[in-house]
Amino acid sequence: MKLRSRICAAFLAVLVVVAPLAALSDQLATPIERKVTPGVTVIHYAGQDLRFTTPVALLVRLKPIGTTKISLQVSAYSGSYSPTGSSAQIQLQIFWVNYDNTIYDGSVPPFSNPLEEVLLTEAGFTEK
Repeated sequence: MKLRSRICAAFLAVLVVVAPLAALSDQLATPIERKVTPGVTVIHYAGQDLRFTTPVALLVRLKPIGTTKISLQVSAYSGSYSPTGSSAQIQLQIFWVNYDNTIYDGSVPPFSNPLEEVLLTEAGFTEK
């Protein structure tokens, strides 16, 4: 009888720890990696809309950091662009549609050194 009680107590203890973690993982978006073609592209992720205006192909990575933050990494798609000379002036704009906010407006980051931002989805701000 004591063994059965201990087994039940251990099982319940495991459920107390595992159940909330499983519920949290169901709420988080799945990380994505997308190739964005030249032009204007909107990516919808975890309830947020990001508009990319670019003259070159991009590699965009988005992943959740908890329930209110999203990690954003953007770079030129491997082999599509090499920032040398006057071509380093090619402009990329990333616009956060939900908050009417420009996240980035500048040169396209090279594949070897991506732009990294954290989107604070409850406030509409970014942090590095």
